Amino acid sequence: MRAIPEYLAKNLKVELGKTVRTLSKKDSKWMLETFDGSKYSAKTVVLTPPIPYSLALLDKGNIAIAAEYRKKLDSVKYIPCIAVMAILNGSSGLTEWGGLRITGTFIDWIADNTLKGVSPDVNAVTIQAMPDFSRNFWDHDDDEVARMLIDNAKALLVFRCHKL
Repeated sequence: MRAIPEYLAKNLKVELGKTVRTLSKKDSKWMLETFDGSKYSAKTVVLTPPIPYSLALLDKGNIAIAAEYRKKLDSVKYIPCIAVMAILNGSSGLTEWGGLRITGTFIDWIADNTLKGVSPDVNAVTIQAMPDFSRNFWDHDDDEVARMLIDNAKALLVFRCHKL
C-alpha cells in the first residue's frame, strides 16, 4: 500500500511521525502546526486520516466545505475491523489468487501477502476479522485477540493445504 504514495512523493520532502494540531488557510496558503510545535505552509493539502478526524481539523480551523460534500462525509460510517499480519514457516497453501474469503464466525478473509507481492522476502498472511468479532473483541488484549485469529486461521490454512 506504500508504493503509490512513495512514487507520488519521490520529489517531495516528507516528514513522518508528525501529528497536525491545527490547519488553517491564509490567502492562498494552507498553514499547519503540529503537536511538537513545527509549522508548515503549503499550496495544497491532502487529508488522509479517517473522515471524522479530517472533519474535526477542518472545523477547528473554521474551514468550510460545500454543504453537499459535508453531508456525504458526515454520513460515512466505519465498521470496526481487526486485522493481524502473521509470518508463516512455509507457504500458506492458498491459490495463485492470493486470498481466501471465509465469512465465518471469526475470520472474513485471509490474504497471502507473498502471492500479492507485498511481502516478497517472507511468507506472510493478513487475517481480517469479521465485523461482529471485531466489535466484540475491540477492547480486549491485542495478543489474546491475535492468538484467537491466528489459531482459527491455522486450521483453515491446514485444511485448505490438504485440499490442494
